[in-house]
Amino acid sequence: KYSIKSATALRAFIRVSPDVVRRLDQDHADRGDYRAIGRVIAPWGRRIGDLRFETDGAWKRSGTTVESLARELKLALEYPEGAGV
Repeated sequence: KYSIKSATALRAFIRVSPDVVRRLDQDHADRGDYRAIGRVIAPWGRRIGDLRFETDGAWKRSGTTVESLARELKLALEYPEGAGV
């Protein structure tokens, strides 16, 4: 689903990829199953917003760093329905 077009988003995604794999393993899903991966990362679109992955401009306007995005991505994996932390 995601076409990562910004270096910031790509670096954050790479940092969080072990967490995605861990969730796939917890769900006993095949690591190569794109549908399972889609289910695991679905909260990203709801909690973070699909458009933030598209352009560097969105990152610069919001002042988002790789670390803060990686933190947001991890939280979305841990709390897919947006539970308060």
